[in-house]
Amino acid sequence: MAKVRPLQEREMVRINDTLIRSDEFAWDGCHKLYVVTDQEARDQLEGYGYDFFPIDELKDCWDRSCGLRFISDASLSCDYVSQSFEGTTRITVI
Repeated sequence: MAKVRPLQEREMVRINDTLIRSDEFAWDGCHKLYVVTDQEARDQLEGYGYDFFPIDELKDCWDRSCGLRFISDASLSCDYVSQSFEGTTRITVI
């Protein structure tokens, strides 16, 4: 089981106007993208069978996702990009 690095050691990613510290995200290969924010979230997503990708691949996976796509945290409490959002989505690893 992979370990999530301490917060201060993680990459910084900007999704639209929101800054997040994360090294990776989970993607179902279609439209569900979950930014991994802590170990509990990673363990939960791993238990569901998700594949994990480095955070610098988030923009590419977003672009390849279907129209139902969204970016959230694992608990769905932080909605970084709403499902089926049709505006411009800016994703930048800082």
